[in-house]
Amino acid sequence: VKAQALSYARIGAIEYANSVDAAESSLLPMAQILSATANLATEETTACLGFFAEFIKAEPRFLFAGAVLPDGQLICGSTPVKDAPKFTDSNAIKTARETKEFAVGSTFSFEDGQPLTIETAYPVISAINGTLTGMVVANINPAVISESVVSESLPAGSVVTVISTTGTILARFPEPERWVGQSIADSPTFPNLLGYKSGQTREATSLDGNPILVASMGLNPSGDVVEGTPLGSSSAILTVGIPSSEAFATVNAQMRRDMLLLGGVGIVAIVAAWFGSGFFIRQIQFYSHATQRVAEDVNYRTGPPYPTNDHPAA
Repeated sequence: VKAQALSYARIGAIEYANSVDAAESSLLPMAQILSATANLATEETTACLGFFAEFIKAEPRFLFAGAVLPDGQLICGSTPVKDAPKFTDSNAIKTARETKEFAVGSTFSFEDGQPLTIETAYPVISAINGTLTGMVVANINPAVISESVVSESLPAGSVVTVISTTGTILARFPEPERWVGQSIADSPTFPNLLGYKSGQTREATSLDGNPILVASMGLNPSGDVVEGTPLGSSSAILTVGIPSSEAFATVNAQMRRDMLLLGGVGIVAIVAAWFGSGFFIRQIQFYSHATQRVAEDVNYRTGPPYPTNDHPAA
């Protein structure tokens, strides 16, 4: 049962890893194109907007893509600047700026009703003077992670949730409209969640107060599917909760079948013992009677007559 629950969570973790790989492989050529300029701020906005808009149409895993200056100021993107996410406090931007390598953020945009996303960034290094001129960014849609699990025909009543390490619900099935954007940071169980290990299963209580079997996977900043590390060190956390009544239904049914089978075997054994005991008792009584007769009459025989000289054996 636990293995089945964990297999569902692994599916979501693999989809996340695939999304991170897609972000890196897509942003690299974009960064190379933009590296031809010494100043990213001079990029022609209309052409830039069209470029990233076409990218988003072709890549449903992402909600936004664009180019930003080193401080996170947006130059252009797949949506107009006024509708785009704010990147000034982006952890992905800070990491890419410091390391000059591809980075996955552990912070998430949730401003002015914008969708929650997992941010990725790739540095743009000028081919002219070798300086960092900015970053290209792509924001992963957390819903694609939960949807990859839901498509696996989960047991009835199952819940799939993607949670940030600060306690914000990024994606949820079912009822995303009710839960996405809500914080569970004040929940008494949330600190415990951060301490659990990726790839661990446990019995718990759902946000609705129902007993569930939970499997959790950490969505690692590297994009790798990693188990055994604390969930709190992840970019986000994926949990798959299966109602206990459903999770253990097969086990309980098997136990009932085993008990019925065991009971049937027991009945057969009792009946066999009953009839068998009667047979042995009759045999014992027979030989006891025969022994007594032999003691009284040495000519008494218990079986058919033995051949004599008058009647030789054939």
